[in-house]
Amino acid sequence: MKKSIIILAESAKYGESCVAGFDVKKEQLIRLVADENGGPIPNEYLNHIEPLDVVEVEINEAVPLTYQPENYRIDLNIPAEFKGKVQLQTIIEAMRVFPQDRLIFGNPYKILYENEISSIGKSLACYHVSNLQVYVSNNYQGRPKSRADFDCNGQHYEGIYVTDRDFFDLAEKKNIGDAYLIMSLPNKPWIAEDNTKLYFKFIAKIFPLNENL
Repeated sequence: MKKSIIILAESAKYGESCVAGFDVKKEQLIRLVADENGGPIPNEYLNHIEPLDVVEVEINEAVPLTYQPENYRIDLNIPAEFKGKVQLQTIIEAMRVFPQDRLIFGNPYKILYENEISSIGKSLACYHVSNLQVYVSNNYQGRPKSRADFDCNGQHYEGIYVTDRDFFDLAEKKNIGDAYLIMSLPNKPWIAEDNTKLYFKFIAKIFPLNENL
């Protein structure tokens, strides 16, 4: 089955790509995966495809996971076919038909606990934010990771991990201001030292408004 998809994000995941898009026909956010376990898409499959490209992909089946109901397994043997590009405004208009939750994935923090994520019902979302700043700081293992602070619907968010490769290896803090974010949740948790299961929120793609509109 072929689907026309507007690519919204191809963010870093285990050295390959987590690909989120907008299903043109069904008008919904979806995630393209390599297998039934939500595996990332090999980088070579994308073949210079970028966010806001319209592509046609071969879908094998829907493979929803407990916390990622939007997953679709694609046939990696059939290359994605480039069909054109859209402006960010196209996505903004399309997303306006969906009610936007006041809080991003249910709380104003960078993580969800298991009792919280079980009630979310989705793992992809698009949000308009302001006062966006992106910077690099070390994680718990001492490794440099991109993070972001921003305001959304009157709530301030801090330290949200950024997996958009365009914002890796920043030499200094980048003040972006207004932007649209493609937000993502994992299906599997990070296990803390006390065995608490933590689900981190990720910014899969940043669309600065002053560059796209």
